[in-house]
Amino acid sequence: MKEFNLVLTPGVEDNDKIVLEFINEKYGEISWSFYSLPYVPPYQENWEGIINYEKVCRYHPFSDESQEKTVVIDLKEWILEDRIHEDFLNIFFMYLHDQHSYFNLRYVFTVGAYGEGDVRELIILLSKYFEKGCITVNRVFQNTEELEHYISTKHKRISKELIAKMAGMIIEAKEKVGGISQLDSLLAGLENSISRTSTWIDEQLLIQSAKEVRTTGFYMLYDEEMEKILRGYEKSSKEHKDSIGKGRIV
Repeated sequence: MKEFNLVLTPGVEDNDKIVLEFINEKYGEISWSFYSLPYVPPYQENWEGIINYEKVCRYHPFSDESQEKTVVIDLKEWILEDRIHEDFLNIFFMYLHDQHSYFNLRYVFTVGAYGEGDVRELIILLSKYFEKGCITVNRVFQNTEELEHYISTKHKRISKELIAKMAGMIIEAKEKVGGISQLDSLLAGLENSISRTSTWIDEQLLIQSAKEVRTTGFYMLYDEEMEKILRGYEKSSKEHKDSIGKGRIV
């Protein structure tokens, strides 16, 4: 039996980068395809789940340069209610199991934003057709330290203190960000808006570029939280100037 891998990203719908990093770490940089299996009610006529899968994940051992290929399959539409036990999903897994007679494929399953407690029945069902491989849970949007580490690794221009504040607001309202790809895009937009020449972004530079900051996608999503940072610095800066002025009068 071929093994299956399951990548869980609780609370995160958009997990393409997380899954790709898992594939690269486990198998190296290899070709892969993505397919989201749509849910259909039981006994619907002309179910095209397998046909569409073949169109997306077309593969032939004699035409592809590599004899191995990884297929990422999103099953999030089947986790709700009791859909796991419906016939179409079982038929799909039977089909994937039979593919092993012809192709050397690797399967990585994902379930959108669902967590471990939501997929127990799915794991049991997958184990009927495949050997259990890796079941990986990525908690980058649930753990502040992990999120800080991720941001500092990918966005090296932002100061540690500012990253800590950003990570805190993201954890508190993670539903505003769909996933890693969107987060990277929002932070890159913030970096570009603040200064194209500066190599370091801290709270002081943030407030100095407040006009540009307030037009970025990150600010628009976290406007109230970002205003606390901007106004907090403005207040402390004003108090500092006032204290200097009083000193001169004396």
